[in-house]
Amino acid sequence: MLDTELEHRLLKEELNNSTESEMKRILRRQKAEFRHSPVTEKEIRVDRLDRAIELLVDNADRIDEALQEDWSRPRFMNMLAEVGGAIARLKYARKNLHKWCKPRRVSPDFPFGILGAKAKIESRPLGAVGIVSPWNAPSMLSFGPLAAVFAAGNSAMIKPSEHVPTFAELLKTLVKKYFGEHELAVITGGADAGIEFTQLPFDHLVFTGGSSIAKNVLQAAANNLTPVTLELGGKSPVVIDASADIKRAALRIVSGKCLNAGQICVSPDYVFVPEQKLEEFLCVGLHVAKEQFPTIVDNDDYGSIINKKHFQRLTSYLDDARDRQVRIVAVEEVSQEMEGALKLPLHFVVNPPEDASVSQEEAFGPILTVLSYSDKDQVINFINARPHPLALYFFGEENEFRNKLLSTTMAGDVTINDVLFHSSQCALPFGGVGNSGDGSCYGEAGFHRLSYQRSIYQQTRIDSVLNMMRPPYTQKTLKSVMSMIKK
Repeated sequence: MLDTELEHRLLKEELNNSTESEMKRILRRQKAEFRHSPVTEKEIRVDRLDRAIELLVDNADRIDEALQEDWSRPRFMNMLAEVGGAIARLKYARKNLHKWCKPRRVSPDFPFGILGAKAKIESRPLGAVGIVSPWNAPSMLSFGPLAAVFAAGNSAMIKPSEHVPTFAELLKTLVKKYFGEHELAVITGGADAGIEFTQLPFDHLVFTGGSSIAKNVLQAAANNLTPVTLELGGKSPVVIDASADIKRAALRIVSGKCLNAGQICVSPDYVFVPEQKLEEFLCVGLHVAKEQFPTIVDNDDYGSIINKKHFQRLTSYLDDARDRQVRIVAVEEVSQEMEGALKLPLHFVVNPPEDASVSQEEAFGPILTVLSYSDKDQVINFINARPHPLALYFFGEENEFRNKLLSTTMAGDVTINDVLFHSSQCALPFGGVGNSGDGSCYGEAGFHRLSYQRSIYQQTRIDSVLNMMRPPYTQKTLKSVMSMIKK
């Protein structure tokens, strides 16, 4: 809790700044509290993690209902990822917080160590962290980063996407119930509020979203020298080797692609299939999709596209492919009922040209590009000729090709013989590289990303060595220095 002296000072400052926006006022309050009392006590950090877990557990049904109102998708998905996945991240941080916080002792350079000098590195909180969460996983991508934020001793402000307004308002209400605004606050509003949010002088900013918006976020943060963690996306490839079980590969790829109707940042975007197994992959993939989703419009297990704009974006990719006489294999043809329900069946687009829209743009929906190949090196060259993806997937038992693929390509993270699963592992860092992101805000890597590493050096009491480094410099001193300059 804020003490009386600080509370009075903040109230006085609020009167003098009565025209500032709510988000500026809250950030100023969080920064003032941090300067007055940085959160170094592990008990406070654990308490904040506990309350975040309690918020999710107590209000799981309300979160599901809010998300259903904003955007129709399976209750299973909401409970698994939006609530359960977020709780898992928070619990993992709580379990490992004491280990992460321990100072790391290091050996001072010779000869200071043997003369009694000491050195260590300790993780210190940064202060106030901003979190911009997207619409496709608004709870998970708010509370997931929050686990590292709280574990590191920081406060936070969250700006959810304007595309999930019901969830955003519920989150704001719940956060006010479980936290003081000096610990955690939620800012709602549209694009203008989002722009103002990224322009605030946070001590760190976590942004999850598209690459085009990320460029504006980085420019806004640069004005305050605010460090930024970016989790973006891109066209994540799948490579199926001839040694793979094609039926198992098709089952796992299609199941992962249909999750959340393909609206996941690490959703597989295009698949390389050996030429001789192309038809089998398409046949099995189509069978899997129809078996899992025998109907589309009235099927609560199949998620909808977030809004009409994105639905039309996806269908425009298909129209462009048709205009180019590209082969398309679909679970069902798109009907007016589907368009009204914003539900798009899974479509395989087979061997489109490189200048087709579906080849250029991240699908972020239930469209899967399928590319046949005969030359493994061409697969590697194809991936390397494009921006680094957020994820890379490999199916097969042939280690030589797998190892070459992983060693000669760059991608944020990798799952072998499945898709998506690396992103759900609490012990693994998760993040992109290049166009797909920068840094990780999950697990131990997230803890260190949202801390600063402070070096502490304690000098020896022996002055003889130190005196050699002080003037007047003698030939003996110079000889000692020159002895260091060698191979």
